[in-house]
Amino acid sequence: MNHRHQETLKHLFKTPIDRSIDWWKIEHLFSALGAQMIESGTSRIKVILNDNEKTFSRPHHRHETNVKMVKAVRNFLEQCNITPNTLNPKSPTNQSTK
Repeated sequence: MNHRHQETLKHLFKTPIDRSIDWWKIEHLFSALGAQMIESGTSRIKVILNDNEKTFSRPHHRHETNVKMVKAVRNFLEQCNITPNTLNPKSPTNQSTK
């Protein structure tokens, strides 16, 4: 997972919710996490990740997400045990002190 994917993940878990995340960035994040994505219809995508699956509707007209969609993606990632802290833990024990 590269820096851009990590930034997208951080934005998904940001408070207050960032509703201006481009949907294609979320799809790229799913792909980087190893998710299987299945097109089902013109605007639906089924995402299978860590034995969990969820169908999302892509945004229409605008390519940015809304609050409801960000919450749905966030909840799905939490079900898959994926958060910014689980993928990049920065605890005091992992940092060197000199």
